[in-house]
Amino acid sequence: CAVAQGWAEAVAAEGEAWSGAVVTTRCDQLRRAAEALRERTRVPLFVMNVPATRGTPAAERLYAAELERLDAFLGQLTRRPSARPRADEPSAASEPAAQGWRVGLFGCCVTDADRAVLGLLAVAGLCVVLDATERLPVARPTIGQRPNAALFEWLVQRGREARLDGWVLLRQPWCDLIRAEEPRLKSATQLPWLVLETGERPALAALRTRAEAFAELLAQSGRRRHD
Repeated sequence: CAVAQGWAEAVAAEGEAWSGAVVTTRCDQLRRAAEALRERTRVPLFVMNVPATRGTPAAERLYAAELERLDAFLGQLTRRPSARPRADEPSAASEPAAQGWRVGLFGCCVTDADRAVLGLLAVAGLCVVLDATERLPVARPTIGQRPNAALFEWLVQRGREARLDGWVLLRQPWCDLIRAEEPRLKSATQLPWLVLETGERPALAALRTRAEAFAELLAQSGRRRHD
């Protein structure tokens, strides 16, 4: 998995300057990457196993136990209070852009290569006013939960609040889970979706053409542009 590989490479390259590294995951790929990384670096590593099921007594006990392990790990590194952002802190994309079609951004992660893709969205007239990717500390359900119906309800509610004209899905080539859930995403939100498969070397020219065509589709469908 490119996400696991990228995380491991970042820790190996920059970790000497860190007090430690923490990864929260349900993914075996990240767990195996952490195990292999322990032999290559002296950086203290912590893998927090997040239960895929929520609301059951067993899941709550597991989550509580993992939080206790994390607290002990952080306590060994430093006694200074954490400066991490609050879950309800607004993201940079929460303020509406000055003009353009209002879209939400969804995906499992946003890589460095994806930043160029985000830039071409603005050029095409698509303004991201709701960032629902997993890169930000937003308190929302995740697609990997079982059941994950809460995620679709969350997307519908937040989409209405943000007065979205459509959604943009940044899909990594290796993410079979999101690929499988695409029909449900489109059905639940009842809004147009632009699906952009990016990867390590996104074809920017082709993606820009698709973004421009999506903006034209919004115009032809009679969707109102919000000022």
